[in-house]
Amino acid sequence: MSNPSFLGRYDLSAFFARHADLAVGIGILAVLALLIVPVPPFVLDLFICVSFAASLMMLTTTLYVSKSAELASFPSLLLLTTLLRLALAIASTKMILLHAHAGQIIGAFGALVVGGNVAVGLVVFIVLAAIQFIVVAKGADRVAEVAARFTLDGIPGRQMSIDADLRNGVVSAVQASRMRASLERETYFYGSLDGAMKFVKGDAVAGLVVALVNIVGGLTVGIAQRGMSFADALQAYTILTVGDGLVSQVPSLIVSVAAGILVTRVSAGEGADAHLGGDIYRQLTVHPKAIGMAGAACMALAAIPGFPHIQFVVAGGLLLTLAITLLRNASLAANSQRALMPGMTRDGGNYVPRILDDVELGTSATLRLRVGLKAFDALRPEALNRSLGQLRRNLMTDLGVPFPGLALLRDQRLSPERYIVDIEDVPFASGTLVAGHMLVSGDAAQVTFEGVEGYRPRAEKAVWVAAATAASLGDSQLHKATVEEALCDHLAEVCERSAADILGTQETRFLLDQLAIEFRELVAQAAQAVSTVQLAGVLRQLLQQRVPIRNLRAILEAIVRVPAGERTTDRMLREARIQLGRQIARVYADLETWTISAAVLDPGWEASLEAQIRGGVDGEPQCVLSADEMARTQHILTGDLSGIGLIVTNALLRPHLMRLLHDFGRRIDVLAIEEIPLDIYRVRTVATLGAA
Repeated sequence: MSNPSFLGRYDLSAFFARHADLAVGIGILAVLALLIVPVPPFVLDLFICVSFAASLMMLTTTLYVSKSAELASFPSLLLLTTLLRLALAIASTKMILLHAHAGQIIGAFGALVVGGNVAVGLVVFIVLAAIQFIVVAKGADRVAEVAARFTLDGIPGRQMSIDADLRNGVVSAVQASRMRASLERETYFYGSLDGAMKFVKGDAVAGLVVALVNIVGGLTVGIAQRGMSFADALQAYTILTVGDGLVSQVPSLIVSVAAGILVTRVSAGEGADAHLGGDIYRQLTVHPKAIGMAGAACMALAAIPGFPHIQFVVAGGLLLTLAITLLRNASLAANSQRALMPGMTRDGGNYVPRILDDVELGTSATLRLRVGLKAFDALRPEALNRSLGQLRRNLMTDLGVPFPGLALLRDQRLSPERYIVDIEDVPFASGTLVAGHMLVSGDAAQVTFEGVEGYRPRAEKAVWVAAATAASLGDSQLHKATVEEALCDHLAEVCERSAADILGTQETRFLLDQLAIEFRELVAQAAQAVSTVQLAGVLRQLLQQRVPIRNLRAILEAIVRVPAGERTTDRMLREARIQLGRQIARVYADLETWTISAAVLDPGWEASLEAQIRGGVDGEPQCVLSADEMARTQHILTGDLSGIGLIVTNALLRPHLMRLLHDFGRRIDVLAIEEIPLDIYRVRTVATLGAA
C-alpha cells in the first residue's frame, strides 16, 4: 500500500478556501502594523515578496477572465495592494533614514539599476514613474470612467429587456432574478473600479514624493547626523532611494497594467479558450495577408544599411512563415474534404467529424445529408460551420431540442447539383445547390427572373441566381441566401418537422445533464420517478403535438407531481401540457382582445365520448366507441367544420378527440380547458359540436 503524498494529505487549496476570511483579516492587520511598528530587514523583504507575488497573480489572472465583471473583487484588491505598497514605502523610509539600509531586495534593486551611476538611476526611476502615471494609470482610469458611465446609462434599457423577456415567457422568474442580480453586480463592479483606479494614480504620485523625501531626508541625516560628506551621502542614500522606489513602482506598474487589461477587455466568446491570448491570436490571424505584409516590411528593413540584419530577418521570417501556414490552412479548410466541422457535431458529443468522414460510412445517422458532386464543391466548410451553428442555436431556442449531429456524404448516384436529407436513413427532403449562385426568394409576383428552381421554407418561389446578378437586385422584399444559408434553412425546416424523430434517449439525457447544472434536485427526483426512455416518450409526444420543450423544468415538475401508481405516458403528457398551458394557449390567443376562439363539444356528446374511455392492457387509456357512437362521431367530425380551427374539451378526452380528428383527415387542433389560463384568456365559443 503506497503512502499518500504530501500534497495528497494536505490540500492547501481547501485550507485557504476555509480560512480565506481569516487570512484577509490577518493580512490587513499586518499591513497596518507596517505603518507603525519598526520591522527587521527580513520581514521587510518578506512583505516585498508578497507585494510582487500579489501583483503578478493579479496580472496573470486578468489574462484569463472572459468578462471584466468575472473578477468582481478586483477593486478591493487594488485598494489592498495599494495600501500594502504605501505601508512598505513608509517602513522602508524609516529603515533607510535610521539605518542607511533596507534589506536585500531594495539594495539589490538599487545597485542593479544605478550601476554605480546615481544620475542614471534617478533618470530610470523618473522615466518608469512617468510611464506608469501618464500612460498606463491615466489611460486605465479614463477607460474605467467611461465603462462605468456607459454601464450606468444602460441599466434602464437592460432592466426593461429582462422584464420584457419575463413577460413573454422567454425566461423564467428564477432566470430573470439571476439576470437582475448579475446586472446589479456588474453595475457595482464598474462603479467601484472607477473609484479604485484613483488609488493607482495616487500610488504613482506617492512614489515620486516618497523618493524625493528619501533623498532630501537621507542627505540631511547623512551630513548632519552621521558626518558623511555630500558625495558619500548622495551615493548611499540615492542608491537605496532608487531601489526603494523601484520596489514600489514595479509592482504598482504591474497592477496598473492588470487594471488596464481588465477594463479594456472585450471578449470574443466564452468557454475554455475565451482568454486574452486566444482572442488576440484569433483576431490577428484572421487576415494572413496582413501578417505576410508585416513580415515583408521587416525583411525590407533588414536591407537598410546600418540596421541589425539578424533581428529583422528573424522577425520577418517568423511572420512570413506564420502567414504562409495560415494561408495554407485556410485553403485546406476551404477546399479539403478533410476539413474539421464542429458545426456538424452532435450536442453533448465529443467527436468532431470532418466534412467527409469515413467513420460515418456504413453506419446509421439520425440526420444525414447526401450531396451530388457539384453540390459538394459548392459548399465552403467555414461558411457551412457558421450556418450550422446558427441552426443549432435556433433549434434549441425555438423547440428546446438538441442538435442530433449531421453526417455528410458525397453521393455520385445523385444529380450533380442535387442533395437529399435523410432522417434515420429514410429520404425526407431534397433540393438543389448551385455553385457561385445565391438563392433569391419571395412572392411569386416578385420573383419573375429566370434561373434554376430552388427551395426556401415558407417562400412562394425561390430561384438560384448568379451572385453578381443577385447583388444588383435592389428589392428589399426579396430574400437572398448563400449556398450554405439556403441549405441550412432547409435543414432547419427538416429538423422542425421531424423534431420528435430527432429526440431520442441520448438527446434526452443531454437535456437532463444541462438542466442538472442549475436544478440538480429536480432532475434527481425525476430520475427516480421515470426512466430516461419514458421521459423521452413524453417529450416526443409533446413535439408531435407542436409543443416546444424549452421549459423542461416545468415538464419535470409536472411529471414528479403525478402519483407513483398513475405515471402512464398519457397521464404524464396530460399534466405536462397543463403545466405548459400559458405557453400552449398563447399560440391560439388574440393578444389584442385576449380571447381564444374555439368550438366546444355538446355536454351530452362529450360525456358520452368520455364514458367510452377504458384502461388498455398496457395501462394507457383507450377510447373504444360502439358502432352507433362511431357513426355519430364520424357524422359530426366529417361534416361542415368551416371556420373552426380549434376545439376545446376536457384534458381526459383531448388526446382521443385529437386522434379521431386525425383518423377522419381533419387538421384541427384540440386544447384542453385545463390548459388555458382563464385568468389571462377568455374562450369565445364559435360553434357547439354534437348539439341536437
